[in-house]
Amino acid sequence: MADTAASVVTARQSSAVFDVRENRHEDVLDRAERALDVRLDRSSVVYGEHGATEGFRTADGTWVRVERRRRWRINSAVWIGLEPAATIRRVKKPEWFQSATRTDQARDVVWRADEVELITAPMVGDPATAATLPDSWWTG
Repeated sequence: MADTAASVVTARQSSAVFDVRENRHEDVLDRAERALDVRLDRSSVVYGEHGATEGFRTADGTWVRVERRRRWRINSAVWIGLEPAATIRRVKKPEWFQSATRTDQARDVVWRADEVELITAPMVGDPATAATLPDSWWTG
């Protein structure tokens, strides 16, 4: 019985998803900085939903988004969507500059870091925000 309980605990631990909001991972951020040749402003961190992503301003005035995924979930358009989106012209969006991807066996995830243009204009995601935008924004 004790062996069965130990097996269940081990299985649960190995199936737990790594949450960037709660788990230390400075090594991942250090490696992203080196790979992209940027310096992250770690005090500017913004976390995404479900603890899968985080974003940082950089010393160069860009934005770096770091994402983790299970290795079996990296085969999707969401994972590599920035590259094909960068080819679309005449659509306003942050410019994509570069990315770096790495498999992390110890955490059983794959990390991806993308450097994109930093956008400071308000996001239009809800009617309340849209209502506060000036007419010049809409005509632009």
